[in-house]
Amino acid sequence: MKIKKISVFFVMIIIVLNILLVCSYFKYYVYPQIKHETTQVQSKINRNLLELIKNLEKFNNIDDAIKDYQINHKSSIYIENADGNVIYNNSDIWDSKLNYYMSKIVNINGTPYLIKLFEQKNWDNLSSINNFILFEIIVVLCIIFIMYEATHTKFIKPLDKIQTSIKNYKFGIKPKRIQVHNEFDLIQNNFVDLVDSLEEEKNNQRRIITSISHDIKTPVTSILGYSDRLIQANIDDKTKEKYINIIYQKALSLKEITDDFEEYLYENNNDSLKLEKTKLSDLKKYLLVDYKVDLKDKNIDFKIDFKDLKKEINIDLNKIKRVFSNIISNSVRYLNKGGIIKISCEDLLDFYKFIISDNGVGCKEEDIKKIFEPLYTTDKSRKISGLGLSICKEIITMHQGNIRAYNNEIGGLTIEFTIKK
Repeated sequence: MKIKKISVFFVMIIIVLNILLVCSYFKYYVYPQIKHETTQVQSKINRNLLELIKNLEKFNNIDDAIKDYQINHKSSIYIENADGNVIYNNSDIWDSKLNYYMSKIVNINGTPYLIKLFEQKNWDNLSSINNFILFEIIVVLCIIFIMYEATHTKFIKPLDKIQTSIKNYKFGIKPKRIQVHNEFDLIQNNFVDLVDSLEEEKNNQRRIITSISHDIKTPVTSILGYSDRLIQANIDDKTKEKYINIIYQKALSLKEITDDFEEYLYENNNDSLKLEKTKLSDLKKYLLVDYKVDLKDKNIDFKIDFKDLKKEINIDLNKIKRVFSNIISNSVRYLNKGGIIKISCEDLLDFYKFIISDNGVGCKEEDIKKIFEPLYTTDKSRKISGLGLSICKEIITMHQGNIRAYNNEIGGLTIEFTIKK
């Protein structure tokens, strides 16, 4: 259950529980007390009214009777005659403030009078109301305490653990994965995943730096060595030309390595695609123009089998051309005369699948598993950077597709990738 739902559910339970407690307390304790105390007050007023009537019958003068009554009582008295005239009223606010009263019509010396006796309803004197307020205060305090404990257990403690993990990571202590019980545990594990990704990226950066140093150091050393020979030694023109050609080839290797690294960094930092609808027939033309003549000169048979050339595919054309370039270049390195490179396309439900096969030497199974990793290469001499197929994977992933490699039936390597329609 998500934290938001838990919080709402918890608050609703507290509210309902509070309402039930308050209603029950009022119904079974407060209301009976109020009723009892009200009955007592009404009985008291009734007794006082009877006493006042006796005084009125005892004294011939109303003022004397009331004066004698008020020696022992402090009641609000209202008397009017049969004509509706007020004979006596010792409170001008009785009609709005004095809530308890008793009234009676009596004959005094043969004259009828309406007598009302009022007692102000003093809520401060009602113990049941005071108890009710006290009870509600206790309930609210209990709710606050429960909510604090629940908040501290469900929210504050897990957040403190995450915060501690973040602080510890600053000092090199890696966070640990925990069993997921709630969203905070999931956040903790996501933080662990993030840390693992950062650590992996740091390791990749170290590998890249080491690889750059290794790959560049070899041709640079050769360039410096042969350049020094050209400067220091008296050599003939033929040897000089040989040295210059070696320096030139090493410089080309150096340029190829730096170009690969530059492209790799660009693909990793640029996650945008310039998609355009391209017909399979046009894609086939591009590939034929780019590779057919060059591969023919190397005695490599280049075949393209796209069955439905009228169909369109939504791609970043320049990036996809780079994918084909890297895969074809990788095949050429391991092909001799009479080699074959074949490209075909299959129309799947939601994807187009492109298959590039050659009849070269293939690849060891342990190498196939790592072939798309950055800087991985089967060339033990490190003549290539090992970034070409890694770049292909980045581009295909950006197109929401997948790429894989396997050894085919004709002894070579097949690389296939999908592109979402």
